[in-house]
Amino acid sequence: MSGTEERSGSARDLLARVTEVHALPPIVVEIRRAMEDPDAAAADVARVVCRDPAIAAKMLSLVNSAALGFPRKIGSVPMAVVILGFRRIHDLTLTIGLIARFGPGPDDPINVREFWRHAIATALLAEGLARIQFPRARDDAFTAGLLHDLGKIAAAQVSPKQIRDVAVRIAAGEAPLDAERAAVGIGHPEIGACLGEAWGFPSSIVEAFRAHHAPGPDPTPIVAIVHASDVLVRGIGTGVLPEDCVPRIDAGVAEVLRIDGAWLDQALPLLERAADGSAEFLRLIPSAQEPRQTRVATARSRR
Repeated sequence: MSGTEERSGSARDLLARVTEVHALPPIVVEIRRAMEDPDAAAADVARVVCRDPAIAAKMLSLVNSAALGFPRKIGSVPMAVVILGFRRIHDLTLTIGLIARFGPGPDDPINVREFWRHAIATALLAEGLARIQFPRARDDAFTAGLLHDLGKIAAAQVSPKQIRDVAVRIAAGEAPLDAERAAVGIGHPEIGACLGEAWGFPSSIVEAFRAHHAPGPDPTPIVAIVHASDVLVRGIGTGVLPEDCVPRIDAGVAEVLRIDGAWLDQALPLLERAADGSAEFLRLIPSAQEPRQTRVATARSRR
């Protein structure tokens, strides 16, 4: 078997394990189902959230935190759904559920807390930038920003040895994505896109997963916003792995977003708030208590 064929087989195996082991939290699936029902009311979504008291409590802590900056106290989940809307409740539940799903393990090849600090900061910044320039993309920008590096943590938790090999290659001087493709057979953008498709995310969000490192000459607004947010957040030292050096913002992205001095004057305060907000999110959402190995073993036992 040639090296190319071996890497291709390794990539297929990894993608199969990633999509088998990792599924959307059931509560997120139920909220999506309610959002897609034209007859669903706020009370229906609130009932879904309240079935999980732990998630309901964390959500209320978040909506009343400085991270979201709502001007008055929200005292109940039904009130939160009415005031914030279905999509915001979906995004918060997704964040809470996935932080629990992708919690830390004893020998992680990546720092899981730093992963989520970077992801949440990118999501909050992407949402803020979209609100200014592309308001209709605001909701998708948060989700795409939150999960743009999904392939990293998904691969790390099903194949930690391969991800350690990636770190070794990078330390030896290989470019990060080249190291991933040599050690794993595929890069984290493609892994994230595959998982995003399996989870039923819209194509605009899946494309942001796939293209956030290589936006191309004419990127969509979502791709451009996520790429720029990722670069800016890494620029303040909030990355995932030691190899997270800070690249330049892609020229095509700079054109789509019309980046100039005035743009930076708006973006930098948003960046500061996003960094503070990510720290607040993680303070209020502790990692899952269930050992990750139990979740992986349970999923494999279903084969």
